[in-house]
Amino acid sequence: MDDRLIRLSAALAVPTRFAIYRHVLNTPEGVSVQDVADKFGIHPNVARLHLSRLEEVGLIVGEIEHTGRGGRPGRLYRAVDKSVSISLPHRDYETLADIALTALERFKHNGEQMITAVAEEKGYDLARRYLEEHDLKPETLTPEEIVEHVRRLSGDPGLSPDVEPIDEDAFRLAVHSCAFKEQAFQHPTVCTLHHAYLKGIFRAFLGRSDLIEEQSMIDGAPVCRYIAVRLP
Repeated sequence: MDDRLIRLSAALAVPTRFAIYRHVLNTPEGVSVQDVADKFGIHPNVARLHLSRLEEVGLIVGEIEHTGRGGRPGRLYRAVDKSVSISLPHRDYETLADIALTALERFKHNGEQMITAVAEEKGYDLARRYLEEHDLKPETLTPEEIVEHVRRLSGDPGLSPDVEPIDEDAFRLAVHSCAFKEQAFQHPTVCTLHHAYLKGIFRAFLGRSDLIEEQSMIDGAPVCRYIAVRLP
């Protein structure tokens, strides 16, 4: 393993620092030292040390915040626009993904419906297993409880979503950090698969439903936004 991966793994081995990194990922407008201190209940000096460590290993970048007010200017920290993968021993999943996605796209013209159906079923099966393991019945869950469970499920693949209820039959979903953003720009099929995967997760909670895309990072938007709706 090269030196950078050693430093990355060491930086993220501290639970609080890892949680701070996830918080920065979920806050594209940037966070300050005080934001982190308030969020995690730690002293600003401790928050600054964690942020500095994340910046040292290249996971986030700090920029001067120009407020127009007097006093010493602060810094805003944002996640770098590139995903990081750490595995022991090293696995070249990017090459494998590139091969698989290229093959899918060549096949896509004749089998797009089958490809999306498989991705949706994967999301649905994952959510159904989760519901069974936690002895949960979707029809008894409040919108707020659905939000929490969907956030946990869709956060596992690195999507880092924000989910909020619109009403009992509709939910808004914003994906700030896509674990496969680099592949998505090369292979638009990634977005199709993610869309279907998320749709499957919501189907497990809502029954017959649809997932409507409002905007996408691939089209230049800062985040991907969806609305999940229960169908009559």
